Amino acid sequence: MRGNLKYDNPYITMKRSPGYVVGILFCCICLSVQPIYAEFTEEELLNPELLSAEDWFEIGNIFFDNDELSDAVGSWHNAMYLNPDLSANAWYNIGLAYAAAQQYSDAVSAWENTVAIQPDSAMAYDNLGTAYAILGMADKSLAAYDMAIKIAPNEPKYKADRDALIAALGGTTTEKETPLSPLVSIVALCTAMVCIVYMKRKST
Repeated sequence: MRGNLKYDNPYITMKRSPGYVVGILFCCICLSVQPIYAEFTEEELLNPELLSAEDWFEIGNIFFDNDELSDAVGSWHNAMYLNPDLSANAWYNIGLAYAAAQQYSDAVSAWENTVAIQPDSAMAYDNLGTAYAILGMADKSLAAYDMAIKIAPNEPKYKADRDALIAALGGTTTEKETPLSPLVSIVALCTAMVCIVYMKRKST
């Protein structure tokens, strides 16, 4: 699974109404793309109650790989509704989908949920740092990068991301919320996209 997050901590359960779940199930089945039929039987797709949380997680991966981002998000919501133990990974992937759609505020919310559930996820903190930077929240970006470095001090990418942000801020770590220049925003966006591509390759 994307993220390679651990599963040994308590998780936050998703509280959704039955109508919400049924609605998402129906939409995902109606919008199924061709690769899904290679993985699941017609009976399973026509009877979504037969699908397990792990099935929905994999369906989300397939949607994501086919750039069906909203359907990927819906599928991962289904997965963690059926199995809260998948919540950390699901929220992490949901953040990737929102970032790919350039919905960075939503990506931030998803990754904040990830670290609330899995506080030792350095990758999620690093992604948060990049998303905060794109949104112009330099102080939160630095704090997120600092957490990533604290958790995984031997990972050079996290230090490089933090150094790049400090350089973009003119070499100062003064806390402020100043929108970054267009050039810096582009660099931050490229970093986020490289991370997404890396995670997609890692999952295959």
